[in-house]
Amino acid sequence: MRKGIRFLIAVLFFANCSSLNLIKKEDFNFQNSTELAKHQAKLLNDYKTGIPVSNEEIKNLENNVWVTSAAVLAPGNLVIRQWCLIDLLKGKNRHEKEIVNLLICLSYNRELWAEGYSYWGYTREILDEWLKKFGSTDVAAIEKGVDAGFVRTAYKRNGVWYPAPFGDLRDVPLSPELQTACDSLIDTATVGIVSLKKERNPLIIFYRIEAQPIGMNFHIPKRNTTIRVFNGIPLNFVFYTGYGNKYKSKEEEAADLLDSVRVKTIGKCKPY
Repeated sequence: MRKGIRFLIAVLFFANCSSLNLIKKEDFNFQNSTELAKHQAKLLNDYKTGIPVSNEEIKNLENNVWVTSAAVLAPGNLVIRQWCLIDLLKGKNRHEKEIVNLLICLSYNRELWAEGYSYWGYTREILDEWLKKFGSTDVAAIEKGVDAGFVRTAYKRNGVWYPAPFGDLRDVPLSPELQTACDSLIDTATVGIVSLKKERNPLIIFYRIEAQPIGMNFHIPKRNTTIRVFNGIPLNFVFYTGYGNKYKSKEEEAADLLDSVRVKTIGKCKPY
C-alpha cells in the first residue's frame, strides 16, 4: 500500500494505543506496500537458504506499526506474512492464534480467499513454510478448505483450469496440484461470495460475486458484480497487472480506500 492517507489513518488510529508506549519512538517501523512485500520476500529467501537474520532485523519486523494497524484497519496478506515470518525467524510459534483468526475471516470461514486467488498463492508462499515448521491442524484445515473452494468455482480455458474472476486477480491458472483436483464444472455452485451458473450453451458461464469487503483492504471486492465468461475468457473483468496500474491517481486510490462501504467494516476481523 502506498504511503499517504491510508498510512495517516493508521497512525491516527493507533496514536492513543498504550501498546505503542512500549516501543521507543526511534524504533518505529512504518514500512508497507511494495517495499514491505519485497523485504518479506528477501527475508523468506534468507530463511529458506540458511542465511542468518540478525536480532535487530527481527526486532524491526516486530516493531512495524503499519502491520499492527493494518491487522485491524485493513487485514490482508501482508499482515499474515509478517507474523509467519517473525515466528520462522525466531523459531517460536507465537502468532498462531492471530494467524488462524485472520485466515478464517479473510477466507469467509474457510471457503475462498477474499483478496482473490493470486493473493491466496502469495499468502501461502510463507504460510506453507510456517506450517511445515510448526504444524497446525487449524491452519492445514483452512488451506484445504480454501483450495477446495477455488477448485469448485474454477472455469476452463483451452483445457486448463482458471480461478473464479474476483479480487485483484492476475490472469494465471490454478496451481498444478489444484489442476489435478479439478474434474468437470458442475452446472451451479455457491462457495463463499462466489456463485456460478453454467448456461445451456457450454461455452457460457455466469459468475455472481456477492461483495463482502473487510476493512480498508482494497484488494477485496466492494460491489456486487456479475461476470460473464465466454469460451474461457471473462468478458467484463479487468485482470490485475500490479499495484502501480490499479489506480489512475492517488485521489482515486483514496476514494476507494475511504469508501463508506469499506470503512464501516473496519474491525470485522478480530485478530487478537
